[in-house]
Amino acid sequence: EQDIELLKSRNYDQLLDRSLLRFVIDVRGADLDSKVLRDDLITLLIASHETTAAVLTWTTYLLAKNPAEMQKVQQELDQVLQ
Repeated sequence: EQDIELLKSRNYDQLLDRSLLRFVIDVRGADLDSKVLRDDLITLLIASHETTAAVLTWTTYLLAKNPAEMQKVQQELDQVLQ
């Protein structure tokens, strides 16, 4: 629990390296080796890919169910992508 409190108290906004890799290294501490780091990064990539796919699926479904909102999204996309 002390480790968790230490991580919570660390201000990552003030670090030069604010990457997920920095956070993973801090969470793992001294036990980090190349294999563990690789496995953690693969897990992060797969988990983020799955999350993104789920969000896009639900967004598409909800927009299909609500044509007025779909039209707003289409208008915004048209403006942004001009």
